[in-house]
This record gives sequence, C-alpha cells and structure tokens, in this order.
Amino acid sequence: EEIRGPILVAALLSVVLAAGIGWVVARGPARRLEAMARAASDFAGGRTAVRAEAGGDDEVAVLARSLNRMADELQERLVLLERERSQLRTVLEGMVEGVVLTDPTGRILLANDAFRRIFNAQLPVEGRRPLETARVPALQEAIESALEADEPVTREIALGGAQDKVIQASLASIRESGETVGAVAVFHDVSELKRLERVRREFVANVSHELRTPLTAIKGYAETLRDGGLRDPETAAEFVRVIHRHAERLRALIEDLLDLAAVEQGEARIDLAPVALRDVATQAEAVARPAAAGKRHTLTLDVPGDLPRVLADRDRLGQVLINLLDNAVKFTPEGGRIEVSARPSSGRVVLSVKDNGVGIPPEDIGRIFERFYRVGRSRDRREGGTGLGLAIAKHLTQAMGGTIEVESRPGSGTTFRVSLPAA
Repeated sequence: EEIRGPILVAALLSVVLAAGIGWVVARGPARRLEAMARAASDFAGGRTAVRAEAGGDDEVAVLARSLNRMADELQERLVLLERERSQLRTVLEGMVEGVVLTDPTGRILLANDAFRRIFNAQLPVEGRRPLETARVPALQEAIESALEADEPVTREIALGGAQDKVIQASLASIRESGETVGAVAVFHDVSELKRLERVRREFVANVSHELRTPLTAIKGYAETLRDGGLRDPETAAEFVRVIHRHAERLRALIEDLLDLAAVEQGEARIDLAPVALRDVATQAEAVARPAAAGKRHTLTLDVPGDLPRVLADRDRLGQVLINLLDNAVKFTPEGGRIEVSARPSSGRVVLSVKDNGVGIPPEDIGRIFERFYRVGRSRDRREGGTGLGLAIAKHLTQAMGGTIEVESRPGSGTTFRVSLPAA
C-alpha cells in the first residue's frame, strides 16, 4: 500500500511525459505538412513561386521536395503556355483575315481585330452571338451551319450599305470525342478580287468588241472586193479607204494596249530629266490643232516660258498631253474652247487642260481612268477613240512621279490637272 501510490504517480508521470514527448515529436512534421498543404493550395491558385520547406531526410522532406519539383514543372509549363498564348494572339492580331472561335452554342470565345474591323463589330464581342455584335444575319447563319455540319463550310457574305464588301468565309466545327465543342471561322475580304475580276471580264469583253468591229468591217469590204467590187474603180477605191481606216483603228488599239501593258508592268522606259514644259505643250498643241480646227475649236496655250522645269520623260509627257488634248477635242461640241495652262505650286508644276465640253457625270468620275471605260457607250466609238487614252495618261503620269486628277460637271466642261515635281 505504501509503494502503490508512488508507483501510480510515477506511471502517470511517465504517461504524461511520453505524451508530451510524442506531441513535441509529432508537432514538427505536422507543421511541415500544414505548410505543404498551404503551398499546394497556393500552387492550385496559380502562385507557383511559393515553395515548401524541404529540410531533412525523412518522408516529409522527400514529399516536400517532390512537391517543389512539381511546382517548378508547373511554373515552366505555365510560362510556356503564356508564351504560346501570346504568340497566338500576336499571329491572330497580325492577320488581315478575320478569325473567330465560338463555343457549342455559337457564342464567341475569341475574335481578332480583323474580324471586328471587317464586320464593324460592336465591342465587346466575346461572350455574345455574332448577330448581336455584327448585325449580319448571314454571319450568324454561317456559324450555325458550321456547328451542325460534319465537313468544312464555305460561304460568301455580302455586306451592303456603306461598307459594300464581299467576304469569303471558311468555317469548320471543332469536335472532341465525337461531340461538337465549338467552331472556328476565317473571313477574307475579297471585295478587291471581285472588283478586279469584274474589270477583267469587262476588259476582255471590250477588247473583243473593239477588235471584232473593225475586223468585221475589213472582212466584209474585202469579200465584196473579192466578189466583183474591183470592177467598179470608184467603189473599189472607197472600200479600200474604209479598209485602211479600220486597219488604222486596229493598229492604234493594239499599240495602246501594248503601251498600257508596258507601263502597268513597269517595263516602259522612263528617262527622267529636266524638261521645259512650254516646249512640250507647244508640240502637243501643234499635233492637236488640225483636229481642233476641224471642229472649229478655239485652242489656246497659256504656259509661261519662265516656269520651272519639271522632272519628267519628255516624250512620255508629250504623250500624256496629246491624249488629254485629244480627249478634249472629241468631247467638246463644235465651236468650243480648249485651254492648256501651267502654274508652279509648292515645289511642283501643275499642267491643266480645260474645255467647255459635255462634262462628266459625278457617278462616272471615279472610273474615268479605267481601261475602256466610257461615260457614253456610243459617243467614244462614234469619235473613233480606243478608250485607253486616259488610262495611259494616268499610268504614265504616275510612272514619272506625278499625279493626275479631274474636275468636271455635266454641261460645264472638264479640267484635267497633271502635277509633276519641279526639277
């Protein structure tokens, strides 16, 4: 009985001491595990710079080092993903084609600046349907068709109104495990290509017509001569004159076509040198005067001799001026006035050819320098022109570093201005 008490006390103290020692021993790893748990939570939140304490050689230290290695790899992967994302964004923003990515419901996940520019989209575009941001029903229909289709889809979207564009769309659904998870679409503005195609068709049609008309006349008159027309000398002589006139028209057309092709392709020889504008204007006026006299036009020249010389090709500049004078003579009614003048202006010299002819309607001004374009489809053929003179004048002027512009009102005449750099 006397020793039972001390034994119980000793046993109790031993248990308390063992518990204390165990608590102290276990507390260190527990704190480290709690720190590792906090670090793992930081990793999950994207804060990959945090690291767990990895001192020691026990199992907790091994686990901490493994967690830190995982954090290093995660950080590297995040940096790589961010770099790739930045590169993708740079590529998308640098594209002239519009690109859009949608989710399975058709809502926009990503769109580049070109898409917003092409469709004049309202910001923000992400999270909205195409119809909500672009107000183009055909765009919405194209996206919906792509989401439902198994194969890529191609659409042509016409944007009317002020934009007046034609957009070619290439769309495809994105599938994962057999299910549609979204769609991607690329939009290319083909308005200029469509315009060039229209110009090409018009050019081919015009060339065909211009060649066919004189060839038909030459063939008809030649067949008439062959079938007995030569027996009447007077008739034969008239037929030969007609054949010669149409042959000259063919020659002029072919020469103009070759000249225009050479200038457009940069193959025309342009020898720039200081040129006295008055000398060139005088020579061009002498060439145009017989035709002007035939229509009783008053042709005046107002080009001062003390003007600064211009940097140009003398022969090509003469060709430009002759074409402009020829155009003025043709489309000015009999007894009209044509004036050639020149004035210096801010380091340049502006040459003007002004007439009081029929003028050009406002809707035709923008196309007046196109090949074969005629304001009146019949009047230029009646005057014997090829429809290439103004196109040649424009390209030659630009090849010499100059500009050409036109000002006109129907019934009030036309003024062409050629601006060239002073030498």
